[in-house]
Amino acid sequence: MGKAAANERIKLEATFFNNLAVGCYIAGAVAPAFPFYQNYPVLDQFLRTGDIPSLPANLATAMFIAIWCVVLAVFFRNRADKIIETLD
Repeated sequence: MGKAAANERIKLEATFFNNLAVGCYIAGAVAPAFPFYQNYPVLDQFLRTGDIPSLPANLATAMFIAIWCVVLAVFFRNRADKIIETLD
């Protein structure tokens, strides 16, 4: 395999991990939105009074998933950076 082909293979691998990072980040940004819409009274009470009501279990789960997705996104992005640094 020539140098150009090896560089393209490295770029493709870095692109793969970068796309995983983007997907995880989007999932982490969208995941918390669904429990808010499912539990509209919770959101409505917060917007009207500023009081934080007791959080439903599915909201806590969604926040855990969101944080985990962002952590994975950072990991995959750093992996893509490390791979792209090996280009000649």
